[in-house]
Amino acid sequence: MKHLLLLLLAALPAIPHTITFDSSVPHLSQSLNLKLNGNTMDITAGQIGVRFDDTVPALMFCADPLTWLLLGPTGVTPVPEASFVNGPRLAWLYNTYNPTLTQAWEASALQLAIWEVILDNNADNLETGRARKTEDTEGRVVTLATTMLSASAGRSSSGVTFWVPDGGPSTSQTLFAAAIPNIPAPEPMNGVLLGAGLLMIGALRRRAR
Repeated sequence: MKHLLLLLLAALPAIPHTITFDSSVPHLSQSLNLKLNGNTMDITAGQIGVRFDDTVPALMFCADPLTWLLLGPTGVTPVPEASFVNGPRLAWLYNTYNPTLTQAWEASALQLAIWEVILDNNADNLETGRARKTEDTEGRVVTLATTMLSASAGRSSSGVTFWVPDGGPSTSQTLFAAAIPNIPAPEPMNGVLLGAGLLMIGALRRRAR
């Protein structure tokens, strides 16, 4: 019986996840004029509103500003922060500041700090490197982002998940946030678990006899 149950659990299908950009999900973001990889561009920075598995609204941050975000459903695979370069520090930034955000410019500052950590590998200087401010970037955004970078130096945390596109990081943006709660289990998995439970009950009854 034990071996049968193990075989049933091993046969459970992997749960697919998708992320779909949804501008109707309330979020905090604004346009910033930045220089990324040497190119000056207007880019939306801050929280990204998405539908997770077509049902659960979620707010995430972008971990890859140099890749366009696909608008249709994008298959994604969860990666823990410990497996991502500078992931524990990014988790600390997210866990510390995301709960405090009430305005779009504050969320933009957090996103700017995140990009600086990712693109410039902890250089923490928005004047140089792959991610840098331009003259017309709103001053308070840069000031707050600099404060966040200073506070996060050497810090680490956990509980954040990076959602990497199944087609590879270059096919769509990698997004990250706290683990998405209350994901309903697919019906096939429920059926297999129910069958396993009934088999176990039957075996216990026979043993009792």
